[in-house]
Amino acid sequence: MKDVTSTELFASAEIVAVLTNQPGVTEAVVLARDDVTPGETVLVAYVATNLQAEDLALHQALRQRLPRHLLPTAIVVMPTFPLTKDGKIDRAALPVPKLRPSGVTAPAGSGRRRPPPARWRRG
Repeated sequence: MKDVTSTELFASAEIVAVLTNQPGVTEAVVLARDDVTPGETVLVAYVATNLQAEDLALHQALRQRLPRHLLPTAIVVMPTFPLTKDGKIDRAALPVPKLRPSGVTAPAGSGRRRPPPARWRRG
């Protein structure tokens, strides 16, 4: 992760506001990460919910309410966020997303997998 500018902080607050207004989302965090795509700093949204990733229309909600430059590169869906000893979200412990073409990711080992889009299936 990198140091966040005031512009990035404002953008992150806008993204979090849209995400937390979605049904089933209990918490959201947005980080500017430089360890996802080589040579780039990208926005990654983390969402805490008990719903399956495919049950959420997060990308659609973000596209409808935010300008293109504020859209996160990836959305990581988790049941809960890791916490520090003080009970705050441990941002350093949030997983680095493994990007897939859909952009919606789940942390490794979570058992949440999204089927490939129909256009990628053979048949």
